[in-house]
Amino acid sequence: MGQPQILTRGARTTGTVAAGLIALISLVWIVRDLAETEGPGSVWWMWSGLPAADYSGQGVGVTGLTDLVLVLVCGAVAVTAPRSPSATSALVAAGLLTVALRVPSLWILTSDWMRLWGDQDQRTQALASAGTAVGLGVVLLITAAVGRRAPDHGGYGGYGYPPAPAGPDEEPVRPGNGAAATAFLCLGAAACVRAAWEVYYVQEYGWDVYRSALTGGRNNVLSLLYTPSAWGALTVVLIALVAAVAALRHAAFSRPLGMAAATAIGLWGALGLSVAVKADLFDGLWDATLNLQLTVLSSAFYVLAGIVALLALAARGAHGPAGGAPAWDRAPASYGPPPPSSPPPGW
Repeated sequence: MGQPQILTRGARTTGTVAAGLIALISLVWIVRDLAETEGPGSVWWMWSGLPAADYSGQGVGVTGLTDLVLVLVCGAVAVTAPRSPSATSALVAAGLLTVALRVPSLWILTSDWMRLWGDQDQRTQALASAGTAVGLGVVLLITAAVGRRAPDHGGYGGYGYPPAPAGPDEEPVRPGNGAAATAFLCLGAAACVRAAWEVYYVQEYGWDVYRSALTGGRNNVLSLLYTPSAWGALTVVLIALVAAVAALRHAAFSRPLGMAAATAIGLWGALGLSVAVKADLFDGLWDATLNLQLTVLSSAFYVLAGIVALLALAARGAHGPAGGAPAWDRAPASYGPPPPSSPPPGW
């Protein structure tokens, strides 16, 4: 395995600003939609695909569930990146999620049929926001790639004494055995369940209909910055599967990547469960069709899996190579074991 890498101070600053701007852009549009509707409930139902919100202005809805995901994920990265040992992986996770979920807006907002949505200024502003978010996502990826250096391992003059508490110069934290197994099961199972639904949709509705849900057709876009349902689902499924396998291998990057995927999965489930409650689907659920039962149960499982995976990966793990002893228990290669009773030089 190669030498672990951490971010330089300048890269942390750049990543913090970029992630914060992504979160801010989505937050501003959410606030705009809240101001144009009857309140949070109307925006939430708009995101779910239920009857459109009652807008007080002339514009149409702008945001989707993607905006809430980006606010939470990129906001968390902006807050933690200055001090987190896992900042490099966190920037990659936020960058991947932003680029993947926001890039469909670039071609959707330039489609001919979108001219019927809202006014020109509003579409232009939404397109500029989407392009800026994608650009900032790329900045996060580039920053994580070029702003790295080898970590400081602590100790005093090579004696291998216990390092100071975890900080930005420590090696990234890896998930422990329990957290790794839990994340693997929760993220992997949730991804497989959602992937199975996507296969079902293709078989049930045909490729032409599904392609519209994948690329964003006229009847599959609920707002200006709405991420097509199939595109968003497959994006999170892929990220969750990568994070699940990485967690099982105790990879350090599995923690931020898995937490980002868990956030999206949990919000999926919350949106689906709220629709089930609003539509009274729980009344007589066991007498309903198998398809409806599985739909509701899948939403409940997404919520549970997302919360459990998020809590498991957020727990403090271990520094250093997976399965190895802590850094201060490994003798330095060139100095041998530390003196048993002498203090570190300089004391």
